[in-house]
Amino acid sequence: MTNEPSIELTLNLSPHLHDLLVAELDAVGFNGFVQEETRFQAYIPPKKWVADAREVVQHWLQLHAPGTTWQEQEIVPQDWNKAWEASIQPIRIAPFYVRPSWAPAVEGFIDIVVDPKMSFGTGHHETTRLLLKMMPDHITPGCDVLDAGTGTAILAIAATKLDAGKVFAFDIDPWVSENVAENLALNAATTSVSFSVGGMDVVPDTTYDV
Repeated sequence: MTNEPSIELTLNLSPHLHDLLVAELDAVGFNGFVQEETRFQAYIPPKKWVADAREVVQHWLQLHAPGTTWQEQEIVPQDWNKAWEASIQPIRIAPFYVRPSWAPAVEGFIDIVVDPKMSFGTGHHETTRLLLKMMPDHITPGCDVLDAGTGTAILAIAATKLDAGKVFAFDIDPWVSENVAENLALNAATTSVSFSVGGMDVVPDTTYDV
């Protein structure tokens, strides 16, 4: 999807036909698809939604799903990034204040800056909050910490803020790499946290206190 307007087609279609229709529509200029059970949505720039493209859709449906019709509407672009930013709110958790980079810090709390993007860990999930509440009682200065499934690296960063020693973080999802690097930089933790993509096989052969 782009910042240009799009024509959205919505159909009720048997799931086993979805991939066949994607191939057909891709050839005439459709550039986005959403498939949810029997609901099928396809997107095309208005300038490409011409008579020939309509005829292709109609002909395909007559052959593979007779009687099927579609709903059609123009989708006006929105500032999704602005809407997303507005949805991420700072949160106070025990001694920590977890905030996105566009929110100001609050005095009296340990500041953690996290821009989540596609990674898990904004501080709002119960598991993250519980661990952040527990960490001050278990992280002692100089202790070595292992953060498994680091996501945004929020817990690894919290460990460094509590003066942990060696912190190693890993995650099986390669998509988190860029987000981890950005969040470590935002918290001046690039030299105190080591990160690798993978499972337990990437963890250094050593022991950790936490």
